[in-house]
Amino acid sequence: MTQCPKCKKEIPVIVDKNMLILYSLYLAFGSVAFFIFINSIYTTGQAIIWRYSWKYILNSGIIAFASLFSGVLFFLTCYWMLRLKKIAKISGIFSCLVFIFYPLVVVIFGTTVPYSFTYILILCFPVAVLLILSLWFWKKSS
Repeated sequence: MTQCPKCKKEIPVIVDKNMLILYSLYLAFGSVAFFIFINSIYTTGQAIIWRYSWKYILNSGIIAFASLFSGVLFFLTCYWMLRLKKIAKISGIFSCLVFIFYPLVVVIFGTTVPYSFTYILILCFPVAVLLILSLWFWKKSS
């Protein structure tokens, strides 16, 4: 319940159940994406200190960048959902794709996998489920 600015009455806020589910999932995956970003930055720093191969350092750095980018998009999606903007649907789907796309490319084509990559592989299935839910709720609301 929120208060009316001009009066002392409370105004009920109606929240869609689907929006609440997506909001909480985007917020959770955004937090995990920032954790993976911090872990990947640490892994990149350690790889530079211990003089690992440039391919390892590059993969770790790109995983860090992709995690940061998707985490920011997840949080922006939450903000836009609260503002009821239509771009929230597109940014939520795009952030899921960014979070999934690079790890799958590394699995298919890469030979050197950084340590923080295992966290992203573990999260590929839940993010894929989130992507399917986002698309299904988007189709359902249209």
